[in-house]
Amino acid sequence: MHHPDMVVHPLLALRKFESTQVRTFDKFLPGREEFLVFSSGHPILNWQTARMKELGWRLEPLGENADGQLYRAYAPKPHS
Repeated sequence: MHHPDMVVHPLLALRKFESTQVRTFDKFLPGREEFLVFSSGHPILNWQTARMKELGWRLEPLGENADGQLYRAYAPKPHS
């Protein structure tokens, strides 16, 4: 079975040779409160939005076109 995170592995390997801003999903989200997300392509390659919703992130649609959907992502509120 294809694991969606495998798409990122070649980009992470490039860091040995070139500076990149590519991070794994689990290292990117912590400490962030909001950011923009562009979602496009086949769902198997575009699993991030579904996973963010599972983790409690709120995705506000900002715009859509033939290439995909733009969202503003808001971190889950801390439990009180």
